[in-house]
Amino acid sequence: MLEVTTRGKYGLILMAVLAKQKEVLSLREIASSNKLPFYYLVRLAGQLRNHGLIVSVRGRRGGYRLAREPDQLTIKEILEVLEGPMAPTPCLQGKHCQSKSFCLPQRFWRDLSGEVNKFLSQYMLQDLIDG
Repeated sequence: MLEVTTRGKYGLILMAVLAKQKEVLSLREIASSNKLPFYYLVRLAGQLRNHGLIVSVRGRRGGYRLAREPDQLTIKEILEVLEGPMAPTPCLQGKHCQSKSFCLPQRFWRDLSGEVNKFLSQYMLQDLIDG
């Protein structure tokens, strides 16, 4: 079933902390205050940075900050960077499907995927920090 892995969970925490603090934060601070593994956050931050969701700031007071305002970042966008396409079956992820030509529930899977993506697109990072 559709499951958000540790990557997605920790990544959303990282993004929510950056959104809430509205300042440059080091990953060590974030890891320590949220009891998350530092080196895991380093990998997630690199992925988020490479996709333009966060910005790294060099120097003594360096760290990370959001690249855009939290009300401009959807949960779908964040999770897709960390998890890949949010789709229940491989054929909806663009992967090869051996049963595609005779798959009776294909429409169901497509509709489910559409609803999940619509739902995730409606929630912004700002919604997470507002509670």
